[in-house]
Amino acid sequence: MKVFQHVNIVTCDQDFHVYVDGILALENSQIVYVGQENQEIFKQADQIIDYQGAWIMPGLVNCHTHSAMTGLRGIRDDSNLHEWLEDYIWPAEAEFTPEMTTKAVKEALTEMLQSGTTTFNDMYNPNGVEIEKIYEAVKASKMRCYFSPTLLFFRHGDHR
Repeated sequence: MKVFQHVNIVTCDQDFHVYVDGILALENSQIVYVGQENQEIFKQADQIIDYQGAWIMPGLVNCHTHSAMTGLRGIRDDSNLHEWLEDYIWPAEAEFTPEMTTKAVKEALTEMLQSGTTTFNDMYNPNGVEIEKIYEAVKASKMRCYFSPTLLFFRHGDHR
């Protein structure tokens, strides 16, 4: 059994316990104990790791992402939404290639993992996307992803 000690643990149990300076024990990659120091757990430990001051918590879930747009950051500031989309974002997306979107998604995956996000819902404009490459990148990251279609409604007479 592997035991992490002196760690702060945020749980999602019924009472949302937070254990400050607690321990977490794993057996075969499964959590078998979370709580305050427990001598019985220490006796069973094959390995004790001191995580002094670190935090362990459930992964975060991002419910609205456009990870392929990571490469478009900073393309335009100080515009209203319609100007930003119509004059900058949509023309840039029209130039996407599968290589560009896959690279941008991989960057987004790295950033999400570094900030504690383990699950996300992603929306795609079909331009320049080879979804199989995106699936492979997500699979390699070991994250969980839900892919959602992008739905847009325009006023009568607008033919984009």
